[in-house]
Amino acid sequence: MSASRASSLEKGGRGFNSRVLVVAHEFPFPPIGGGRIKTYHVLKALVPYHEVHLFALKENSDIDHNSCDLPLASTTIIPIRRHRQLLGYLSALFSPLPYGFKVISTKQVRHALAELIDRVNPDLIVVDSASMAHLLAGNSQAKVLTQADCFSLLEKRLARSSGFLPLKLHYWIYYLKALWYEKRIYPSYDACIVVSPIDAEALRVVIDGSVPIHYVPNGVDVNFFKPLEVPVQRQSLVFVGSMHYMPNVQAAISLVHDILPGVRQSYPDAKVFIVGRDPTPAVLALADIKGVVVTGAVEDVRPWIAQSEIAVIPLWAGTGIKNKVLEILAMGKPLVTTPIGAEGLAIVDGIHALIRRNPREITDAVISLLQSPDLQRRLCKEGREFAESQSWDRAEETYARVVAEVLSRRHPVPFRYV
Repeated sequence: MSASRASSLEKGGRGFNSRVLVVAHEFPFPPIGGGRIKTYHVLKALVPYHEVHLFALKENSDIDHNSCDLPLASTTIIPIRRHRQLLGYLSALFSPLPYGFKVISTKQVRHALAELIDRVNPDLIVVDSASMAHLLAGNSQAKVLTQADCFSLLEKRLARSSGFLPLKLHYWIYYLKALWYEKRIYPSYDACIVVSPIDAEALRVVIDGSVPIHYVPNGVDVNFFKPLEVPVQRQSLVFVGSMHYMPNVQAAISLVHDILPGVRQSYPDAKVFIVGRDPTPAVLALADIKGVVVTGAVEDVRPWIAQSEIAVIPLWAGTGIKNKVLEILAMGKPLVTTPIGAEGLAIVDGIHALIRRNPREITDAVISLLQSPDLQRRLCKEGREFAESQSWDRAEETYARVVAEVLSRRHPVPFRYV
């Protein structure tokens, strides 16, 4: 950084170290949902030390700029419309890019991003989504990729967990695309950050150690997600998550078709709440079954969790740390999940939650919880205490440190991190 540039930053009165551009797949305000929450905390980690600019995508133009509660230097939002998404999915059939990544490779997005980089001239770019990584692969500036997980591992797990042959083939094809993407794109970055040790190890194998990989687990806001004093609907089960994300779609279908019938053999009045935005047609169809409610997007997920007796997260695929698991534990709700649902967290089976490996075992675990209020109370207490130990402060400190280390390597002038 030049002396004139450093002095111009100091004139703002905050003594900024540098200009940092954060490129995000979703506008993170309000911070609801896994990806938005992580982006929010990446921004929150950087604004005390740097002049931070945000470039983000949004599925529609109905954006409340007032929902941004962080002191960002600038915000650039590019709407992505659903008809463009469909065209992106179709064109991805003939592209090496994974379909979700092809959607955003429009001239509008590329032009707006290039224009912003020219105007801001950032010292470092943080790309907070694997789906955006290819847009900056040819950029020679310092870059940090803070994707949540190992994308190729996700596609492999989806392929293995799918019982429908055409869908299984689809996932294996995109597993190969993901491998190509990670091997070709990620080495252009100075560092990568993932949220679980399993994802970190899988990614190290894929890119053969060509980029430093840091493991930074997600946290949870225990002041926001806390037990609520509301009436509990007995024999009610809840599943929460973004319902366009395929591992969540699989889990919701499994809960209703594979687990609920067995629970109803002992508890005929058992009901299920499927809570989350953008449900697919397959998820919406679950509401045709008596006692199953599919909410779609809700303003606040907490009342739905609080009013349910048990949370059930039967994930058979997926990667990274599941924010929904931390939020459920923070709200003091008994949880039944799978090893993949608990992955990346030091959750102990029988202490913080019940962890089971197949639908039959999950069914039995749910029945045992419905039969034992004492077991429910013990899991609620221990789960809440575990969540209280999972602070976002530690993650934010690591985000800031990794950025400072990359800046120090790439620039001759030292950058302060205090």
